[in-house]
Amino acid sequence: MIKIDVLSEDKRWSKKIKKKEVFFHSVCKAFPKKYKFVNKKIFLTLLLSNNKEIKKLNNKFRKKNKATDILSFPVRRKVKIKKDSYLGDIIISHNFMDKLKKQSLK
Repeated sequence: MIKIDVLSEDKRWSKKIKKKEVFFHSVCKAFPKKYKFVNKKIFLTLLLSNNKEIKKLNNKFRKKNKATDILSFPVRRKVKIKKDSYLGDIIISHNFMDKLKKQSLK
């Protein structure tokens, strides 16, 4: 089982995805069986952000002063999945998702 704590710091995410936690849990259900972590409790945090905030994080932690689509911060370099494991944090920029959507419609 994968438990995702979904946090949003940009209101535009709520316009796109009404029930964010339900949506991302349904995404996890589509994972192949080997990634569903049967009989285990896997936790991660997902922050739904924007270019301005993700740029700050990218600069602070990676020393790259530019926005990006996704940042990930694993708890450890090599994660050994135990019965209860926290994997880390993922940050997604709303602005890049909009850009990808527009490109896919072309």
